[in-house]
Amino acid sequence: MVAVMLWLFITSLILLIAFEVNVSLDKAKKKGQVRRARAQTKPKT
Repeated sequence: MVAVMLWLFITSLILLIAFEVNVSLDKAKKKGQVRRARAQTKPKT
C-alpha cells in the first residue's frame, strides 16, 4: 500500500513539473525569448 502511494506521489510530482516547464516555455515563446534550437544549415551534398 505504501508503495502505491509513493508511486502516485512521484508520478504526480513529475506531471506537475512537466506542466510547469511547458507553461514557462510557452510564455517565453510568446515573449519571443525562445529561438529555434536547430540552426538553419545547408544540407551536405
